Amino acid sequence: MLYDHHIAVDWSANGSPKRGKDSIWISEDGGPGENPRTRHAAMEWISARIETALSEGERLHIGFDFAFGLPRDAGAGLLGEAGWEAYWRWLSEAVEDAPTNASNRFAVAGQLNARTSLEGPFWGHPHQHAGRYPGLSPTRCVKGKTPWPHPFAATRYIDEKVSGAQEVWKLSGAGSVGSQALLGIAALQKLRTRFADQIAIWPFETGFAERLSAPILITEIYPSLGLWDFKAVQN
Repeated sequence: MLYDHHIAVDWSANGSPKRGKDSIWISEDGGPGENPRTRHAAMEWISARIETALSEGERLHIGFDFAFGLPRDAGAGLLGEAGWEAYWRWLSEAVEDAPTNASNRFAVAGQLNARTSLEGPFWGHPHQHAGRYPGLSPTRCVKGKTPWPHPFAATRYIDEKVSGAQEVWKLSGAGSVGSQALLGIAALQKLRTRFADQIAIWPFETGFAERLSAPILITEIYPSLGLWDFKAVQN
């Protein structure tokens, strides 16, 4: 076995502590799972589990169900610097995510939007927050009616291959995944800093399956992906 244990993390961007539906769930080796009330508590649990694994010489694979990056060339378009690490570092510095689950994710998205002269690309926030986030629109025109104005793609290549996957720019509303990614990436960058040289991020640092020597492997997962869809992605 490449790894001694496998952990799946069902992430959440909730703005207040919560358990149950639409909250964070953590399952190790298919077990019944942990249900921490906050992202802060979840990352503390994960950090403690990593420390245990390292002290006992175990290899650990941890999968998180949010997007690890942006569509190709989007990072350079927003930050003036290409590459996933530039985006991860920027989010780690910009995102504020309190132990109470209160965060500035919508304001951060507005700041990123302000780096381009075009509308978006991030969009979506609760309707009761109207006018609160400069540069962030509450809605996006339906794709096809209004051409995508940016020089980078609206969706990641993998998202185009998976039925039902939504774009990383959508921060609020049914099926939205953008808020989870903003908060999740910021949390993972802090985890990388805490366990420097012990963690590898797949596929960016592993050459897919070519370099798997790090004892802790962090991957992006999509738990709802069925076998039929998986075969479509492979093709």
